[in-house]
This record gives sequence, C-alpha cells and structure tokens, in this order.
Amino acid sequence: MKENYYRMQMKAGSYGNRIAEAMLEQSRITADISYAGESFNHLQAGDVILIHKGAFPISLVKVKRKIDEIEVSTEGFGIDYEIELVSNYHELTEREQKAINLWKNCPRNGTFFKIDPSNETFNRINKWYKLIMKNKEIDKIVALLEFKKQIILQGPPGTGKTYMADLVARKMTEPTRKENAMEAIEAFFKGFDDSSPAIKEKRKHYQALLNTFYEKFPKEKLSELTLEEYTIGTGENDSFCWWIERGLKTLGSYSPGSSRAYLIYWSKDLFDYSTHFKHSKELSEMEDISDAMHYVANTIHDLINDTDSETAYKLFGDSYLLKLLHTYHPDKYFPVNSPKYLDKILNLFGVNQSKMNFLQKNQKVQELYTKHKQKFGTDPTNVEFMHFLFDNLNLKGDEIILPETPVGKGKFKFIQFHPAYSYEDFVRGINATTNDSGQIEYKVQNKTLASFAQDAMDNPNANHILIIDEINRANLPAVLGELIYALEYRYDPENPDSTTVESMYALSDDKTTNESGINEERALRLPKNLFIIGTMNKADRSVGHIDYAIRRRFAFYDMLPSKQVIQDVVADPEVRKSALNLFDEVEKLFLQEQENGDEFFSYLAPDFSPEDVQVGHSYFLAKSKKELEMKLNYEIKPILREYLKDCVLQPSAKEIIEKLHV
Repeated sequence: MKENYYRMQMKAGSYGNRIAEAMLEQSRITADISYAGESFNHLQAGDVILIHKGAFPISLVKVKRKIDEIEVSTEGFGIDYEIELVSNYHELTEREQKAINLWKNCPRNGTFFKIDPSNETFNRINKWYKLIMKNKEIDKIVALLEFKKQIILQGPPGTGKTYMADLVARKMTEPTRKENAMEAIEAFFKGFDDSSPAIKEKRKHYQALLNTFYEKFPKEKLSELTLEEYTIGTGENDSFCWWIERGLKTLGSYSPGSSRAYLIYWSKDLFDYSTHFKHSKELSEMEDISDAMHYVANTIHDLINDTDSETAYKLFGDSYLLKLLHTYHPDKYFPVNSPKYLDKILNLFGVNQSKMNFLQKNQKVQELYTKHKQKFGTDPTNVEFMHFLFDNLNLKGDEIILPETPVGKGKFKFIQFHPAYSYEDFVRGINATTNDSGQIEYKVQNKTLASFAQDAMDNPNANHILIIDEINRANLPAVLGELIYALEYRYDPENPDSTTVESMYALSDDKTTNESGINEERALRLPKNLFIIGTMNKADRSVGHIDYAIRRRFAFYDMLPSKQVIQDVVADPEVRKSALNLFDEVEKLFLQEQENGDEFFSYLAPDFSPEDVQVGHSYFLAKSKKELEMKLNYEIKPILREYLKDCVLQPSAKEIIEKLHV
C-alpha cells in the first residue's frame, strides 16, 4: 500500500490563529476551508501529514478518522480529525535527521497540500515514515526480547531475519545512560551514601575477610611461611596464595593464569612441590626447595614491612606485587592489580601514564580517588570505588575508554550454528595448550556463551546480545546442556544459589564449595543483561525441530515475505516495477488455493504452508534490471527447483518456474 502524504503549516485558521500545538497534544488537527482548501475536507484514515512551521519539520501524524462536529467540545476551525502521532522530528537522532535530509528542504510557503510522488519532499517524508515503521517493529522485538531474554526470528528464506537481528542488537547496545564516563565518576562520589545498610553490611564482610587473613598470615611473621602454608594447588584451599587469589578476590581481583606466578607451587603432574624461577639465577640454582621457600618468604616479608622492595620487584610479577601491597596496606594502594586496567582508569581521568611504572600508576589512581573524596565530601572506600569502575565502565572490555566515553554502551556478537556444533564449542570445553616446558597441557576454558556471559557480568549496566544464526541447525539440547535451566532462571545476586548451574567441566581443580555446595569453578551464570537472538529458516527440513523444553524458553517472532519492503527499498521506478511483478509471479506458486475455471488447485504441496517456504523479499531487492536478472537466474530459480526436488512444490510448477523472467 502506498501512503498519501500531505503537508500542513502549524497555523490552523484563516486569520493566523496558532492553536496547532494544543491540537496535536489532544491527538487532533483542525482547520477551515478558507485556510486549508477543499482537499482538507476529504482526508482518509491512514493519510500521513507532515506538520511544519515555516521550513522546519515538527511532526508526522496519521489520520485516524474525521470527527463529527457534535463531538468537538474545544475550540476548532470547522473541520477536525483525530490523529495519531507517528514521530516528532526533534526526537530523531542526529544520524536519522541527516538520513532523512528534510530540514531546510521543507517547503516554507503554502498552507495545506497533498504532496506529489514525483516531488523530492515526498521521498524525504516517505523515508521518515518508513524509518519510524521499521523502528516500531524493532521496538516490538526489543520489548519481547527484554521480557523473555531470548527470541528466535523465524520465517522462510530471504525475509531479513539476520538483518533484523543486527538492527535489534544495535538498538539494544546503544549507551543506556546519557552521561559520559567522567560525569558518572563524579556522580558516584557526589551521591555516595555510606549510611546505607547494604554498604555497612558489605564493609563488615570485607573487614572480616581481611581480619581472618591477617590472623593466619600476620605481616610480622611472613618470613616464617612454610611450603604447606604458602603453596596453592594442594587442594587444601587455605594457603597464603589461595587467599591472595581466591579468598580476597572481592577486595581486588588477581588472576595469575597459572600457579607458576607464585614461583613455588604444588605440581599435580609431579605430585610434589615445584618451582618456576625465570628471573632469579640464585633461586634457580637452589637444589633444596625449602631454601627457595625461605628466600621467597623473606622477600615477601621485606616487601610488606618496608625494609626491601627492590628484590621483590625483580622476582615477582607486577600484578602479584600490587595485590600483596594493597592487601597489607589498603589505605596506601589502590585495589586494582592489573597494569592494563590501571592504564584504562588513568585514561578516564585524562592522565598521561606513558612514563609511569606499574607502582606509580597504582598510586596515581589512589591519589585521584582521594582527591575526589575530598572534592565532594563523601567517604567511599577505594574498594567501593573500584567496584563502581568495573561495574559501570566496562574496564575489562577491549574498547579504549576516555573521559567522554558514553556510559552503558553494550556489545553484540554474531555466531552461526552447524550440525557439528557441540557443548564444548559453545559453553565450556577442554583445550590443548603448550606450557613453558614445551609439554602439552589440557585446560578447561570458557567458550562462546560462557565467555560472553562473563563479559556481561563484568559490565552489568550494558546489554550484551548474542546472535545465533541458523540456531536450529545444531542439536540444541546437547549444545546447551544444563544452561537450558539458566535460560529461564537468569542470575540474580539476591538469590544466587537457585540461579546458578554447574557445568560438567571445572575451570580448575579447586574443589571449594560455598555455603550452598556450589563449586565456583563449575559455576555457570547467565546474567539478566545477556540476550540471545536466534534466526531459523523454517523451510530447512534437513535439520531437527526445536524440542518443547527449549521452545518454552524462547519467544518466536515471524518474519514473513513483504511486498512493501520491495516498494520501500528499490529506488529505481522501472526496477521496482519489475521486481514487484516478479514477486507477484513467484508468490502465485505458494498460494494454497488458485482458481482455474470452475476448479481450484495449488502448486504448493499440502504438507507445507506459504509462511514456511515462500521465497522472501530480499531475493527481489536490486539496483538494476541486470542485477534482478542475476538474482532470478542464480538465486530464485535454483531454490524453486530445489523445492521441486524436495516435493515442496508440485511437478506442475516446473513449467511456471522456467518461464519466469524480468
């Protein structure tokens, strides 16, 4: 259906009366014949009107019905219509306004006129209207996705399922807050309230963790650390290194990636204590591991007790040193241990860190934190500020974050399923890697979904969209495993036990469980800001159906062939006409009942419905007749011939298919 477009000046009456703004607020337009002309008296439901003031566009409205005179109780000018607002121009994004290109191209003079389709203003209004209609469909899918968390866009081939998934993902990953990164930081300090019961409870918990650690490993006795007390990997999960890596994780994460970072550790391969000294000739030549332990313990003692730090800087990695320093001196060092994340934080504050070492970077961040506390007169701890940074500003992401970076910008990822896709490819599985000694090691690693879910957990204020193309081509129950449950019961920090599932694979040998018996190394959580969009070609009968347990956890949205898309997208009038004619001819093959004299017949086999198999509109979108001919001969006819082989179309359709032409 081709819309009728009109334009109407804001002035509504013959004597210059301007009550149009008030009328629009009442979902109504009004005018008199002497002002608007006779054509205003004959508007029909569905007519679209551009309301403009001079050369500036104000709104697009659509006529719903003509209002009878006896219904009008407020001021009017004789002829009144009930309208619905399609779009306000000022609410369009700058990019959308530029694409429409209506500003300063809108006719300045005149009162009320129908716009001729050959007029450039018609094309600009049409672009605006179609944009809004497309946005409304996107908004509908977004609302459904926000409600259900996962959705499958389904339909026959060529209906724009993947294209729509991309549009929805882009819409949902736009920044969720209008402020930029620096504004968000200042708002945190300005609005911080340490009287909150939740804040008090967390502080009490953090202090209890530190007190337990200090009792076990007082800084005055660090030189007395034994192999048993120091090493991680034995399974006891109460050692010095275990506490540094896991027990105190909420006070500043340290993830070494390997126990070798601690220099002395328990080797499961050797079933004995082992060393990893790459930077110390003195240590590497020690034959007695007890002597090496004594050296490491003394080095840590001297670092923490401010008697010698140079030896520690030469021996340990930067992140381990920062974790040790902050743990024992929480008021002096900032609880971020990765130089990479420190760089990002300093970028946020506009600080050039190119000439700073890792220690100077950490202390500079601590200095900035202290200055902001003083500036706003509030008292968050540096741990609380650290959590704010990671929870709000996506420090773990790959993007460069600067002071003007919008807050809450999400991301989306695109993958495609195939019949060989497995749980080990999608969720978590074992990978073979080579260690420093050149030996093969087998490690459990998070794969696409678990890794992307962790990204979403690390940036909870931003949406993360996973697009799975051809979702039904894999064996979904096998690929998803225990996550079928997690799809329905998204992770809730207020109810963590019943919203966490355990994988068959553990990321490490740590068998520690929480109070509910959940092993964190096996835990899998799907956060509420993770959304899944699948696409499914309903014509593909070679793949399995989605079973009811999985189907119950997805919303399904039909994407059907649309002649209107061809009308809207194909710019050249001659090509458009040819494409529409070709679409009509192909569509006839899928009509379930056609009349031939007194008889009715169908080219479509009775086992199929047009909604599942009809060739979609994207096959007909072309810029030239030559391109349309190419699409016909090398895309449309081949799929129709395949339908003949698969008995989707009756043999009688063959002659019609071969006669198709542009």
